[in-house]
Amino acid sequence: MYDDFKTLIAAQLSELSGASAEIITPAIDLPKATTFGDLAVAVPRLRLKGNPVQLAQSLAEQFKTDDSVTGVVATGPYLNFRINRTAFTQKVLKAVHSAGEKYGWTNEGAGKR
Repeated sequence: MYDDFKTLIAAQLSELSGASAEIITPAIDLPKATTFGDLAVAVPRLRLKGNPVQLAQSLAEQFKTDDSVTGVVATGPYLNFRINRTAFTQKVLKAVHSAGEKYGWTNEGAGKR
């Protein structure tokens, strides 16, 4: 469900840092605590040259928030992002509705004991 938000974040971070979106996207993850934000990225994982704490601060200051990503804060070498909860809820409900009874269904483990 976070993929659209990760794509938006990765695109902007790529423009700001020069790092490839292919490197940035898998580096975006859930933070250790929800008090930090909804999504986070450890700046060292972006393979940028320089001090990670200073890079995080600079990227946070340059990042432009919008209707999807409503906030960004640098915490040490981490960038923590807040996403629009209403937009996220709408994406989840739309996915549940379109999947119907198959929502949450998986074939993982089928045929295994």
